[in-house]
Amino acid sequence: DKSRNSIAAHRPAPVQINHRWCGTTGADHIHFHVSDVLTSPPEYVHHYSEQLTLMPHSYLVNDHKQSYRMPHERAVDGPRDISLASLNNLYKLDLALFTAWMQLLHSLPSSVLLLLRGRESPRPNARLSREAKQQGIDPARIQTMAPVSKDKHLARSSNFTLFLDTWKVASHSTAVDSLWAGVPVVTLPMVRMAARVAGSLIGVLGMPELIARTEEDYVAVALRIARSREWQRKLRQKLHHLLEASPLFDTAGWIQNAERMHRMMWELHTAGKAQAHLVVAKTSQ
Repeated sequence: DKSRNSIAAHRPAPVQINHRWCGTTGADHIHFHVSDVLTSPPEYVHHYSEQLTLMPHSYLVNDHKQSYRMPHERAVDGPRDISLASLNNLYKLDLALFTAWMQLLHSLPSSVLLLLRGRESPRPNARLSREAKQQGIDPARIQTMAPVSKDKHLARSSNFTLFLDTWKVASHSTAVDSLWAGVPVVTLPMVRMAARVAGSLIGVLGMPELIARTEEDYVAVALRIARSREWQRKLRQKLHHLLEASPLFDTAGWIQNAERMHRMMWELHTAGKAQAHLVVAKTSQ
């Protein structure tokens, strides 16, 4: 068991926290579950065995601004094939989502779909090619991309027209990578925490126009972007500005909020009020 949950069951610490695992542990020895208001709306509090703790922006931290060069704003000019990318692990796909992607390929004859190569074997990609053919799409329009280093991944991602989020298990760090590369990410938040992370990231970034409300809306949002060079240009300009201005990429600010959160948890514990839920307020910074 690589997660080593059994260690926490021995209660080695007086306060134990679930952070980064997208779901409740169901364990009474885990006291707090860290999330944010978009990923885990307050009305979902009864779904968690832990005391829900909501960070002021995204619960997911990144260090892109410190570790990777700010991408240049890519021009959207001239004729160019449409590349629809979803470089997620293939276990996140299901038939309903894949059918929506095939709708997009039917509606955009010059488009291609870029998927990650299966980590274990080529069989999952072969199955997807067969399913595409059954839905009337030439399998050659589904291109497979190998995992590469982070720098190379960000560089190649910047050339995609848009990134298509997955539904039942949404993109997490993959969505952050795509946004940092200057690529709009179209998402559809579902009910479960794991299916809402990308919607939270995009909401914190400040681009609600990329968040769909229904499966049909998901297709419509993607089609509008793919079909309009002007809309692509406006979205990329806005995204480029928000990379600097949004709290999503403010690592130092995230750390300060996390430190405040940990102090609040400890104060509740020492006061004997460990059953309280926490909301970490936004600062004036």
